[in-house]
Amino acid sequence: MSLADKIRESRRIEIPVKEMKFFSSRPSVEEYGAMYLKGTTNAEVARRYVDGWEGVRECDLFPGGSKNEVKFDKELWREAIGDLMEIYNPIAEALIAATQKQIEAKAKNKKN
Repeated sequence: MSLADKIRESRRIEIPVKEMKFFSSRPSVEEYGAMYLKGTTNAEVARRYVDGWEGVRECDLFPGGSKNEVKFDKELWREAIGDLMEIYNPIAEALIAATQKQIEAKAKNKKN
């Protein structure tokens, strides 16, 4: 594993939402700053960084969907997430918190 791979792996997080689990990389500090300046919505944060899931059913994505689990698909995710405030808000909050934790850890290390 290269050093770049290790850095990417260190950004990986799992985010539980209800009975579902979402897989993502947290934003880098640079990306976090850009999102803040642009006023990026929580839906867009979730749309941009989630790259997998477990336990997501059609009915979690749209009214009238079946209870069958759905395999993650980026196009499906991009289309569905804008209507799913109960999913995108906790995802965005977790991603932002993970990046803030990274910023705080760096500041603490700098002081020591």
